[in-house]
Amino acid sequence: LEAAAFSPDGSEIATASDDRLARLYYSQDGRLLAPLAGHGGLVTSADFDPSGRTLVTGATDGTARLWDALPPGTLRTIDTRRAPVQALFAGLHPVTVAGREAEIRTTSGRLLRRVTMRAPIESAVTAGDLVAVADRSGRLAILRLDGSGGRFDGLHVTALGANGRTLLAGTADGSVDEILVGSSGVDVPRPVVHAGGKVLGLSSRGGHILVRLAGFVRVYTDTGALLSTIRTRALRAVLSPDGSTVATTRGKDAQLWDASTGKLLHTLAGHRSLVTDAEFAPRGDTLVTVSDDHDGRIWSVASGRLLHVLRGHFFPVRTGIYSPDGRWIVTASQFTAGLWNAATGQLVFYLGRDTAPLTGARFDRTGDWILTGSLDATARIYRCVICRPLPGLEATAAARLRALR
Repeated sequence: LEAAAFSPDGSEIATASDDRLARLYYSQDGRLLAPLAGHGGLVTSADFDPSGRTLVTGATDGTARLWDALPPGTLRTIDTRRAPVQALFAGLHPVTVAGREAEIRTTSGRLLRRVTMRAPIESAVTAGDLVAVADRSGRLAILRLDGSGGRFDGLHVTALGANGRTLLAGTADGSVDEILVGSSGVDVPRPVVHAGGKVLGLSSRGGHILVRLAGFVRVYTDTGALLSTIRTRALRAVLSPDGSTVATTRGKDAQLWDASTGKLLHTLAGHRSLVTDAEFAPRGDTLVTVSDDHDGRIWSVASGRLLHVLRGHFFPVRTGIYSPDGRWIVTASQFTAGLWNAATGQLVFYLGRDTAPLTGARFDRTGDWILTGSLDATARIYRCVICRPLPGLEATAAARLRALR
């Protein structure tokens, strides 16, 4: 070994060796991240730039080389707390939620805004650049990137939802309130639905509002008119992007329903254990489900037919979600997230390795970034270059070719 250096945040170690290789390791457990081959002689030096994104090496062959210090699948820590972290995006900005605090950050981890609640935060949702959080006592707070927002203490909020830039708050008495946030501030919540029981979940798409209650799911128009009642004890219920179809999960199965009539369309059977999540593709033509059986599955919404099995995790899978363009799926499991090709069901690569189960993984609205939260009290982020649409990939390739000249 000729030289070694820590990255600025201490998460990686770079080494230079007489076997003509530089290497990147995780400092936490010594796991090899990537061998860096290319020098024609003994590698004599290795060091990171101040951002930690680029590594420079020198060798006896008379060359210096620049390397990407974040190989494919490397998650970078942007927040560390004292409690498990839930992570989501508000526009292009990561939001981290832990304990009584929710924070808006940059993709580099810089803190922009913070809201502190009186009790631990139970639920959070984003709408555009807005963040809404409800704490254990039912208090609601709304925070915007510009620092404006509002607080409501008397709603007893039990579930949150969003439709574009409009927020929805479900309450213990069965009310669903619409909250508009304009340039002048936050309007007083306006009741739009009375569902007749404690609201456990909300979904709003395509001009419809879905309300999940203890024994059934109800679908309304966005003006509050009841369309259908689906009698099922769903663990999760979500509307398709156009609002025409409802997906629910219960036990080992997922089911698809007509949102307007409540008619059962398909039962999606095949998982061997509890289904933990279900999400529609952006076009609404497919649905991904994930399960405690370690697998994900992609289904045709029109026929209910199984299209692909996402097999590669070794522990229960907690969440699965499509990229904004529908080309990719990211899943969250025990210690790793997985990136999958949605068209083929093939695993592209694993994302990092946390020290405790992930709470979730999701894309930003451009599909460029993947954000994870974990029970190990961290939020981590990854810039997914291959997730970009073709013009973005061409621009990236052109930039890298220019750098080699």
